[in-house]
Amino acid sequence: MRSTTIHLPPAAQRWLRNSPITPYVLIYLDYLTKCRYADETTEHYLAGFVHLGLWMGLNHLRIGEFDETVVTQFLVAKLKLPAAYFSYPFRSQSGLWSFFTPFT
Repeated sequence: MRSTTIHLPPAAQRWLRNSPITPYVLIYLDYLTKCRYADETTEHYLAGFVHLGLWMGLNHLRIGEFDETVVTQFLVAKLKLPAAYFSYPFRSQSGLWSFFTPFT
């Protein structure tokens, strides 16, 4: 088993303190480790996950409200893409949702 050292900037650590996703960070990290992602890739994925948690907290969303609609809203808000961008078959919500399968 490989040893993993993940570094999160102080701001990201603060965002996680009161985030609705905080209880799931270790589960996600374990998932990425089991899938054998490189440490740098894991850090990038974890940073995206932290941003999701911050956005959910700022929008007063609970983890029970987390579904494909919330994922799409997050991506539209953070990536500044029109919602129609996600309606094309090759950019399906179910494809986006697969990123979050460890939590469903």
